[in-house]
Amino acid sequence: MKKTLFHLLLVFFAVNSAYSQNLRLMGLGGMSYSVEDRDFMLNPYDLGRNPAFIVSDQKDTYLKIIPGYLNESGDYKRRYDPQNLSFGGLHFKGLKPLGADGTFLGEMGYVYEYRGQVSRAITRQPYAGDAFFMVDTTVGNITYSGPRMTAIYSWELTDGLSAGFSAMYCILSGLKSVYTYSKTIFRDADVSAGLTYELTDNTYIGLRYEFDDKQESIEANDVNLLDVELFNYVGDNYALRNRSSTISQKIRRKTHETSLQFYSTAIPDMVIGLNAGLFPQESKFMIPYQAIQELVYGYTQKTDYYADMFTRYSLSDGTLAGIKIGYFHTDCWSKNNRNDLLVWEWEQSTVTAGIGFSQRFGSVPLLAALEFETSLTSIDSSKHIDKRYYSENGTDFTVRGGLEYQLMENLSLRGGYRFSSKEIDLTFGLRDVAHSQFSGGFDYTLSNGAVIQIFTRYSKLSPRDSGNSRVFLEGFCQLKLNSF
Repeated sequence: MKKTLFHLLLVFFAVNSAYSQNLRLMGLGGMSYSVEDRDFMLNPYDLGRNPAFIVSDQKDTYLKIIPGYLNESGDYKRRYDPQNLSFGGLHFKGLKPLGADGTFLGEMGYVYEYRGQVSRAITRQPYAGDAFFMVDTTVGNITYSGPRMTAIYSWELTDGLSAGFSAMYCILSGLKSVYTYSKTIFRDADVSAGLTYELTDNTYIGLRYEFDDKQESIEANDVNLLDVELFNYVGDNYALRNRSSTISQKIRRKTHETSLQFYSTAIPDMVIGLNAGLFPQESKFMIPYQAIQELVYGYTQKTDYYADMFTRYSLSDGTLAGIKIGYFHTDCWSKNNRNDLLVWEWEQSTVTAGIGFSQRFGSVPLLAALEFETSLTSIDSSKHIDKRYYSENGTDFTVRGGLEYQLMENLSLRGGYRFSSKEIDLTFGLRDVAHSQFSGGFDYTLSNGAVIQIFTRYSKLSPRDSGNSRVFLEGFCQLKLNSF
């Protein structure tokens, strides 16, 4: 067993969260609960990332090699967003059942991120809901690159009871390519553990805990910095203005997530999956103080509550119906530590309901699927230091459609379309935003059983009457080997 684990750790290379998505369902327009897919089974692992369920869910050895690329550009952006963003990477993911010793899954990879024409921002996430951020007076390109590694191990403790744990580590180095050359080191370390228990035949309950520690350190030291002004903002309008030969800041974020999963196939022709959890996060913003100390000048506390339930039911041979019900709520507040002053507080609640159908035809090798979702979002924001108060409700809807055709025994083609109407765009801020997506791809099975999978997608965000838009283009290729 030790030799096998060591071999896997040497073989696997790089990862980004985009790579963990299901390329088949993405190619079908982003389908999920109305299409049956072996990589999305509504179970505690696929739905809730519970590592304990891998030993029950994953039975086949495989190695996936996944290069990918994403680009976005356009004038519909926020003040500190890049004018264009490019992301590329290579990801290796492998799974090895170890018999009575459990199951091991490993992921490693290397990612490269290019942010073009970034105005003033020097942090990786200038929009994270915090009242504190740092900017300078430069416009330049920022690049981030580095490896990310994940290891997951799951085993059966006793009959019906399984345990699992996972560990992830990522480190990215960043550089703003103007004469100040501010350097960033972004580090992310994550561990999680889970348990699943079979209550009755085909009915499981799971419990998962995750701890994540992120740190972003920004530093520059050059005589040219004296020509640059630095601003440590507290709120949108007030900032500590500074001119120095040294730029330094550290952002520390810690999260604790506890979640509960439920999964049942006990009712004939029906699958039920539930994932609910609590997700508190604290952020500290630190600057140098008296040479060897760090001053915490800002603190943010954010807590998320969420619950998602999916049901998939077989109406007849080849016909599936799916239902989704979801709830999400977040509370966030920011304080100035030195004066114990409440600066910002805001909350958001979203309720989502969806229904979908898929039909696999018998006369022709064709699968057709359609999903419809609607959500109601309420926002309440009080930016006390800026004397700005905002409360709003918005209703969104999304329609997804997809077709999959088996052209030959070893070749399947697919395409999809998704349209969303957003009354309030929570990411970029405007109202009445249309979001259109076109996607496509194919699977090709080689003579040795290996599978080549291609996915591509084009998306466009366009607010009504603004004249601006933002375009996204992405593509992934996956080679799945059944042995290694």
